[in-house]
Parts: sequence; structure tokens; C-alpha cells
Amino acid sequence: MKGNLKYGLFVTFFLLSACGREQEVDKQTESVDSGDLSISISVEIDEEEIDDLHKEVDVEEGDILLDVMQSAYDIDIEDGFLTKIEEYEQNPDTNQWWLYEVNNEQVMIGANEYEVEDQDEIRWILNELE
Repeated sequence: MKGNLKYGLFVTFFLLSACGREQEVDKQTESVDSGDLSISISVEIDEEEIDDLHKEVDVEEGDILLDVMQSAYDIDIEDGFLTKIEEYEQNPDTNQWWLYEVNNEQVMIGANEYEVEDQDEIRWILNELE
């Protein structure tokens, strides 16, 4: 009799645990699917931030930075590289190029490969390279 009671409690516990885990997984999937991710983008020219170009942008998991930039700004792209944001254009003659940082760290891959993450702080910088 004790064996049947233990077995019954085990089965009940197992079923309740499985149902609880299913609901937990559903909640996690819901928050990712709902597009509640956002990033901050700022633009800096000659070490001065352009306030009018600062944006908070809603993104989805797996979005590529260059695609996000195309949807948020008027940009030009050449050979996979960003060459202009709004009216600010890089200038090879004066050795001015667009670079970007994520969370105050230089990124070693192009914006056409970088997958944005929730709460990323992206800073585009147009400066003369030495």
C-alpha cells in the first residue's frame, strides 16, 4: 500500500512539474517574440554628439546593425560599409571614416555582420584617423 502511495505521489509531482515547466517556457518565448528589445544609437562628429540624431530603436533578436541603421536613418552604403548618416559623410581625402562602438568598446566586425543585443549602446563616430 505504501508503495502505491509513493508511486501515486511521484506521478502527481512529475505531471505538475511538467505542466509548470511548459508554462515557464511559454512565458520566455513570449517575451522574445514580442519584440521588446531596444538599442540606443548616437552619432558623434569630431568628438561632439549630434543630439538630433540620437535614437532609441526597437529591434528583434538577430537583427543586423546595418539593417537597423537603414530603417532608422538616411544612410549610404558602399561595399557593405556605411559611408553616410543623414548629411554627414565620410571623406577619404581628409582621412575621415565612420567607425562604431558598442557599449563603449570598439567592435572588430563590420556593421553588416554585427547582431544587435538588447540594451546595446551603439555610437557611430566620424573622425579623422591618424
